[in-house]
Amino acid sequence: MRATIVDNIIAFYTDAAQSQQIQFSESMGLKWFKNKPSHWPNVIVGKPTPENTAFVKSGIEAGQLPPFWLIENTNNNTTLLDDAKFREVMRWEGMWLNPMDLKKPDKNTQLTLAEVKTATQLNNWINVAFTVLIPDKRVGTATTQLWFNSEKYIMLSGIINKQTICTGLALINQQTAGLYFITTLPQYQKMGFGAQLVSVLIEKCFALGANEIILHASSAGFKLYKNLGFQSDGQLSTYWKIGKF
Repeated sequence: MRATIVDNIIAFYTDAAQSQQIQFSESMGLKWFKNKPSHWPNVIVGKPTPENTAFVKSGIEAGQLPPFWLIENTNNNTTLLDDAKFREVMRWEGMWLNPMDLKKPDKNTQLTLAEVKTATQLNNWINVAFTVLIPDKRVGTATTQLWFNSEKYIMLSGIINKQTICTGLALINQQTAGLYFITTLPQYQKMGFGAQLVSVLIEKCFALGANEIILHASSAGFKLYKNLGFQSDGQLSTYWKIGKF
């Protein structure tokens, strides 16, 4: 898997952890972001080994580490976590795009795209992105304010009849832009609105100096990104320590 995929995810989590003043640390080739239960982010990132898997298992059982572990999905990695009584709860496709490969979708004039620049736009963006994607998680206000105020983040909304119906977020980190919180309200899905938003978000990232776009796609979003020109490069999985929250 391209190193930029995981590097951007770690930068994204680090910004969130710093803004919320939550614990984040690293050891044994791992980084983790320890938050309250049902708060985001609350995850370990890194490659499992026999040594650090035992360390993580005991740390989670003692309440010192998050109960979720994001890993590159390989046979060796998944076997270690399966044997340690972790359960896979989510899988994504790592994907990347360079400027020459972007395939723009057809434009639907119903949709207006706007960068989030006001408090009202921010609240509307939050209501869509978090309600659809992480309804059982809480994201600190300090983190959404960071995204809103920082020049390295782009927040984009898609609007129809004055209603926000789709969202996207980009983090530009060392000329790589990672895309996050790409979603569309259920009643507007499969109409091309998400692809139109992502295409414009990508163009904004390239205009600000990014030379590569990365993301980790769910099975539901994979076709959309493939049609835009993204290439696959490995899989990521989130594992959960059974019985821990």
